[in-house]
Amino acid sequence: MVDTTLKEVAEGMTIVKGNVSMDKGSIEFKREHGVLLKQGSVLLTNMSMKYMGNDSDATFLKVEADSVVDKKGERVLNTANIKAIGIKIDGQAKARGVYVTNGGRVMLLWFRCVCFPFYVL
Repeated sequence: MVDTTLKEVAEGMTIVKGNVSMDKGSIEFKREHGVLLKQGSVLLTNMSMKYMGNDSDATFLKVEADSVVDKKGERVLNTANIKAIGIKIDGQAKARGVYVTNGGRVMLLWFRCVCFPFYVL
């Protein structure tokens, strides 16, 4: 997506399996998340995100990588990566910045944040 605006939405993007790229534009969300990734990759460049709701459990970048079983019956982790380069995040002192579980990854480069904590589990 290039120069796309998601505005007045409950959740920004939910990616269950796949790859998404967003260059420029913005995401303004009111509820649970700006970007939720379960498997695949997301690349965000030169864009902004703003939380417009009142819930302190909302999260800008959320990775919930699920474990899967391979052909040998062994548990392995899905690949779930978010890369954010040159983004601005405004949580209005309410939303979390990053939430990661089960081996997912988030890489932030050249970003500007306004009032939010980081949580990594």
